[in-house]
Amino acid sequence: MDKINNNEMTLEQTMQTIEKVLPILDGMAVSIPLKRALHFLKAFPRPCDGEKYADCDVLDYALKVSEEHGELMKAILEYRHAQTVDSLKQVFWEATDAITAIVSLLDKLGFDADARANMQIMINQSNAERDGGKRFK
Repeated sequence: MDKINNNEMTLEQTMQTIEKVLPILDGMAVSIPLKRALHFLKAFPRPCDGEKYADCDVLDYALKVSEEHGELMKAILEYRHAQTVDSLKQVFWEATDAITAIVSLLDKLGFDADARANMQIMINQSNAERDGGKRFK
């Protein structure tokens, strides 16, 4: 899946196009599966690669992953103790933030959205086959 749409658009280009098209589709009689697919493509994790991070190197990004992991673990411990909706929401926030930090690190290492998608497909396939197929429901 190196490119989308018969090798014409990369995943990154597709996501940028979706951001432009979604407001136009809003309110139109577009099928629910299409809207859902567009929603998930729009939600695809984007790396933090703006000018704020221009001077950051791979170690800076790796340290950010570590920081976000620490915040996630703190939130999990709080949830484990409190078992509240708010503490669960904090786990959700921190886990998603950690995903973004990892995506940012991979991007800094040169792995674009297409490479990350291809790797995720391989990881999913590997996990589906491991342990007698008992990793996924």
